[in-house]
Amino acid sequence: MNGASSTPDSETLVALVRVTDRGDDPEHLVAVTDSLRLDILAIDTVKVSPLAADPDGIPDGARAVDPVAVGQLIVQVGSSAEVIRQLVTTVANWWGSRQGARSGSVEVQIGDARIAIAHPTPEQQERLVNAFVSEVSDADR
Repeated sequence: MNGASSTPDSETLVALVRVTDRGDDPEHLVAVTDSLRLDILAIDTVKVSPLAADPDGIPDGARAVDPVAVGQLIVQVGSSAEVIRQLVTTVANWWGSRQGARSGSVEVQIGDARIAIAHPTPEQQERLVNAFVSEVSDADR
C-alpha cells in the first residue's frame, strides 16, 4: 500500500499523530510535521495528511495556520498489530533521531488509546509500544 491506496476499508484505523516541540512555533511545527509525514509514508499506510483547518473560516487570499491543527497528522492504517507497531515505532524512531528534540513530545492516538513519547530509553520505548499495540489490538476485537 505504501501511502498509495485511495480508499480505506473496514480494516482501517485512523490515528492522530501530534507533535509538540520548541514552544510550538507554527512554522517550525509545520516543517517537523512534514518530515514525520514523509517517514510515515514509507510504511504500510493508506493515507497520511495534515489535520486540516476549516476552509470555510479562512478569508480569501489568507494563509491558514490553525494553531489547533498545526503539528498534527491524520494517518489511516491497517488494523493489524504489526502495522500499528510499524506506525508507532516509526514515529518514536523519528522523534529519537531528531537533533535538538530536547523539549516537547510526539503522541499517537487511535480511538481512546494514546501513547506519548518524549525521551524514553530504548527499553522504555519498547515497553510503551508493546502496551499501546496490545491495547489497540484488544480494543479492535
